[in-house]
Amino acid sequence: MQTRVIRSLLVALCLLTTWQAQAASTLTLNFYDTNGNQLTYDQVQSLQLGPQTDAYYADAFVNPVTLAQISVTPMSNAKSLTFPLPSIKPVAFAINWPTSTQLYGLIILDNGGGGFSNTTTVNFTYQAALDIMRRLNAALAARADYTPSAAFAAAYNAASNCISIANANPADSSVQGAEGQMALDQLVVAYDLLLKEYGPVYSLNSIRAGKAPPLLAVTMESVSTYQTDMNKLAAMSGPFAWVRIVFQEGAAPSNYTAAVNYAKSLGIKILGQPVDSSADADYTDSQFMIRMNQFVTAFPNIDVWEIGNEVNGGWSSPSVAARTANVAAYFKALGHKTHLTLFWQLNTTLTTNYSLFNWISNNLPSSVRANLDYVGLSLYQEQAPIGAAFDQVMRRLQVEFPNKPIGLGELGYWEDDQQFWQAYSTNVTTARDIVLSQYYNASLGYANSFGGCYWWDFSISGYSPDFDTNMDLSINAINNYLCTPFLAAPQWTNNSQMQFTVSGLPKLVFKVQSSQDLVNWQPLATITNVSGSNTFTLSATNQPASFYRLVQH
Repeated sequence: MQTRVIRSLLVALCLLTTWQAQAASTLTLNFYDTNGNQLTYDQVQSLQLGPQTDAYYADAFVNPVTLAQISVTPMSNAKSLTFPLPSIKPVAFAINWPTSTQLYGLIILDNGGGGFSNTTTVNFTYQAALDIMRRLNAALAARADYTPSAAFAAAYNAASNCISIANANPADSSVQGAEGQMALDQLVVAYDLLLKEYGPVYSLNSIRAGKAPPLLAVTMESVSTYQTDMNKLAAMSGPFAWVRIVFQEGAAPSNYTAAVNYAKSLGIKILGQPVDSSADADYTDSQFMIRMNQFVTAFPNIDVWEIGNEVNGGWSSPSVAARTANVAAYFKALGHKTHLTLFWQLNTTLTTNYSLFNWISNNLPSSVRANLDYVGLSLYQEQAPIGAAFDQVMRRLQVEFPNKPIGLGELGYWEDDQQFWQAYSTNVTTARDIVLSQYYNASLGYANSFGGCYWWDFSISGYSPDFDTNMDLSINAINNYLCTPFLAAPQWTNNSQMQFTVSGLPKLVFKVQSSQDLVNWQPLATITNVSGSNTFTLSATNQPASFYRLVQH
C-alpha cells in the first residue's frame, strides 16, 4: 500500500512537471515595419484589424501540414506578443497581415515547415519572408515549364535582395525585421504573378493532352434578364461557358424553365443550385430534400447539381453535414453529377469547428467524398484573406480530395455587411477587377482543376450586380488563349505528301493557312475539329518552302 502511494506520488509529480513544462512553452513574436521600428502589441493588433470598423482579431494556431485549426486567437487572448503554445504541437501561426503592395493576405508562419513546439522568440516579418520564399521556390520547382515574366523576375529579385540583407544582419535586429517586411511586400506580388501567369499555360497543355477543359463560369442569382446575360456569357467564355443558376428561396422550378432552355440552346452548361447557403437554415431536413427533388425532377438536363453551398460557413442548418451526405447519395443514385462548395476560412472562425480543413475532416468521411464529382471553394477575400496562402490551400485540397476535380466554386468581393479586410486596392471597383483576373487565371494551374470561379453576381438584374467591362475582358482573354489550336507531328507520307496533326478544342472550326514570308498568309483548308485531333494532308507537291499555321474560324 505504501509503495503504491509513493509510486502514485512520483507519477503525479512527473505529470505535474510535464504539465508545467508544457504550460511554460511560449511563442514570442517581434514585428517590425519597413523603417525598422519594432511594433507594440497595440500596433500589431491595429494592423491586424486594418481600417474597417467591423474587422475582428483573427490570429490562430494551425497544423503546419494539414492546416487544421488548433486554437483561436491565442495572441489576442493573451493580450501580448508572448503567448502560450497549445498542448497539441507542432503549430504554425496564422494571421491576416497587410503588405504595401497587395493589402491584406493570410500569413502562415510555419518556421521552415516544422512549426513551433518549444519556447522561442521569432522575428515575425523576417521569418514570414523566409517561409513564403521557401514555399514560392517549391512552387517554382513544381512548375518547371513556367516562363517567368519580367514583372515576376523584378519582384522575386527584389525580395531575394531584401532577404540577403536580412541574413547578413544579427538575429531579430531592426534591420532584419525591416528587410523582412520589405521582402514580404515583394513576395506576395511574385507569388500572385506565378500563379496567374502559369494557370492558363497549364490548362492549355492539359487540354492538348486530352484532359477535360476547364470552366469559365459565373453565377446568376436572377433570370429576369437571362437572354441578355447568357448571350454575354456565351460570347465571353465561349466553349468554356458555365452558369450557376440560383433557384431563389420560394421560387418554383417553372420560374426557371425558359432560362435553363435558353442556356442549353447556346451550349452553356449549368450548375443548378436549389438552396443557397443564405437560405439553408430556413428549411427543415424534409423540406430541404423535397426542394432538391423538385428541381432535379424538373430539370433532368442540368449538367451538375450543387448539393451544398458554403457548408462550413457556420450559418447553415445544424444538420448541414447530414444533408450533404444524404443529398449527395440521392443525386448519385439518380445518375446526376454533384458539386459541393466549401467556404474559405482558416483563421477567421470563432470556433475550430468551421475552419475549412477541420470541417472537412470531421464531416466528410470517405463514403461522402466518393459521391462528390466537383469540390469548390467559395472565396471572398474581404471576409477571409488568402493571398500568398492560395497555393498552399489548393495543394491541401488536392490531398483531401485526390483525383477529384477541385476549383473555385464561388468568387466575389466586398459583399454588403461583410467588409472586413481590403485586398489589392482601396478602390473597390479596382480591387474587384484584380480579384477576378487573379483567381480566374490562378485556379486553372492545378491537376484536375476545373477552374470555375462562378463570379457572384453576373446577372445585371441581380441583387448586387458588379460585373464590369474589365472583368469581361479578363475572362474573354482566357477563353481566347485556351482556344488556341496548334499543328503538330509533321511528317512525310509514303507518297511524298506533308501531313500534320491538327489539335484543339472539339467542335471548333479552324482554318489552315500557309505563308512563304510570315506576312502574307493564304488559306489552304477549313477543318471542323470533331474529336479534338484531326489529320490534315497537304495534297500539293513540289511546293516552295512554306510556313503553316492554324487560326480559329
